[in-house]
Amino acid sequence: MNASEIRGGGGRHSLNFIIRGFLGLALLGSVFLYAEPSSVHAAGTPCSITPVMNETDLNTCIAEAPTDNSEFSITLGASFNLTTTKSIAAGNNITLASTNPNTPATLTRDPSLTGRFFLIDIAAGNTAALTIDSVILDGGNQPAAADNQLIYTVKTGTGDITVNLTGNTILRNNNSTSNGGTILMDFDTHQLNISDNVQIINNTTTANGTLSVLGIFNMSGGKISGNTAVNSGGVTISNSAFNMTGGEISNNIVTGAAGGVSVIGTGPVTISGNAAVKNNRSYGHSGGIALSATGTLILAGGTISGNVSSIGSGGGVFMNSGASFIMTSGSVSSNNAQSGGGVRVSSGGTFIMQGGTISDNTVVTAGGAVLVDGLFSMSGGELSGNTADTGAGVHINAGGTFNMADGKITANTAENNGGGIYAAYENLANLTVGANVVFFGNSAITYARMNPADQALYDAQIFTTNFSLPLPFNGYNNYDISYTSDLPTNICQHNQSLWADDVNCVAAPSTGLFGNQIGGAAISALSFALGTVAITVLIIFKIRIHFRSRK
Repeated sequence: MNASEIRGGGGRHSLNFIIRGFLGLALLGSVFLYAEPSSVHAAGTPCSITPVMNETDLNTCIAEAPTDNSEFSITLGASFNLTTTKSIAAGNNITLASTNPNTPATLTRDPSLTGRFFLIDIAAGNTAALTIDSVILDGGNQPAAADNQLIYTVKTGTGDITVNLTGNTILRNNNSTSNGGTILMDFDTHQLNISDNVQIINNTTTANGTLSVLGIFNMSGGKISGNTAVNSGGVTISNSAFNMTGGEISNNIVTGAAGGVSVIGTGPVTISGNAAVKNNRSYGHSGGIALSATGTLILAGGTISGNVSSIGSGGGVFMNSGASFIMTSGSVSSNNAQSGGGVRVSSGGTFIMQGGTISDNTVVTAGGAVLVDGLFSMSGGELSGNTADTGAGVHINAGGTFNMADGKITANTAENNGGGIYAAYENLANLTVGANVVFFGNSAITYARMNPADQALYDAQIFTTNFSLPLPFNGYNNYDISYTSDLPTNICQHNQSLWADDVNCVAAPSTGLFGNQIGGAAISALSFALGTVAITVLIIFKIRIHFRSRK
C-alpha cells in the first residue's frame, strides 16, 4: 500500500475489496465446516439394560450397539470405575447419558487402567459417532502416563468420526505425558463438537495440548479451563479448522508458549459471537493464541483478554513468520507481556485490522497494543488505553511496516517515547497515516517539534491533521508519532513551556495577562514583582493604622 492509496484513492478500495472477499470466503467456509449435530440429545434405540449400574452393564450395552449408524442410547444410573478401554466400532452411533442430567453419573479411572477411556478406530469409508451428554469422565488424578486420553480417535482410523460433548458433561483430573492429554482427535476427517455447559477442567500433560485436534473443532459453549501443559494449555489445532462461536478457553497455564490456543498449520481459527480466550498464562510467547508460520486467525467478535506472557511477547496473540490475522470486530484487551501486549506481528506475518478494539494492554518494553516486525494494515477500529515504555499504541521495529488508512489511536501512554506510534527516527518511512485517522489523548515522557529537514518525509507519509497536541504541532510530536531525531534539542520536556523555536526549544512569548504558558524566567520575574507590590501594600496599610491611632 503506497501513500496515494492511504490518502483514499482507488488502491485502498481495491485492497478492502480483496480483504473482504477473502474474509467472506473464510467465514462462508466456516459455516459449511460448522454443523452442530441435530441428534445430540436424541435417545435412539435404548440399550436392553436401562439404567446401566456398573462396568459390566456398560460393556454389554456397547457390544449391543448396532453398526448401521442408527442411533443407540446408553443411560447411566450410577457412578463407577472403569478398568478397561471402551472401543467404539464402525457404524456405531452411541449416545451416553445420565438418568438425571443435573447430577451426572461419573466414570472414574480405576488405578488398574493406564490406557484410554474411549477409543474410536475405523477404516476409510466408514463412520462412527459418540455423544456424551451430561456424564463426568474423571481421570482420578492417577499418576501421569502415556497414551491415556479420556477420548482418542486413532490416526490410522481414516473414516469419518464425530465426537459430541454436550449438556453438563465434564472431563477432569486426567494426568498424561502425551500430546492431547485429555482429548486427541488424530486425523483430518475427525470432528469434535463442544456445546452447552461442558467443562474440560483440571487436567495436566507434560506434552502439548489438553486437547489436540487434527480435524474440525466446533465450540459453541462450555469451557476449557484450569489445565496445564508444556505448550498449548487449552487447545492445539493442527492443520484443521476451529470455529469458536461461544464458550471460553480460560485460566490455562503453560511452561512454554500458547497459554490458550496453538494453531499449527493453516487453520483457520475463527472466533465470533460471545466466545472468549481469557486469563491464560504462558512463560514463553503468547499468553492467549499462538499462530504458526502458516496459521490464520479471524476475529469477528468475542474477546481475547486478560492473558499473560510472563517473559515473552504477544500477551493476546503471537504471530510467527508467515501467519495471518484478520480482525473485523471483537476486542483484544487487558493482556500483559514483556512486549507486544495485544498482538506481536513477527517478520513475515500480516495483521489486517478492519474493526474492533485493542485496548488496555500493558508491556514492560515495546508495543502496548501491537509490536510490528512484519506488516500491520489498519483501516478501522481503535487502539486505546495501552501502556508501554515505547510505542504504547504501535511499536514498529526496523523491518516492520504500519499502514493506517483509517481508525483511531487514543489515550495511550508511553513512559518514554511514542505514545501513539513509535518508529525509530531512521524508520519513519515505514509508517503511513491516512487523512481520516484520529489521534487523541496520547502522551509520552516528552513532546517534540519537527526539524524542518524532515518536512518532505512528513508530507509524503502523514495526511491527517487530527492530533493530541494543538497547532503548531504536527504528527511528529512524540505524543502521537515518535520523534527522536539525532538532534537532541528537538526534544522538549513536557513540563516546561510550549516551544517556539524548533531548534533550540526556546519558550514561546507570553500573551494576555500571564501568557499561554510561562517559562521559568518569566515566573521568577512575575514572582518578584508581585512580592514587591505585596510589601508596598503592607507598609501603606501599617502607616494608615498608625495615623488613625494617634487621632
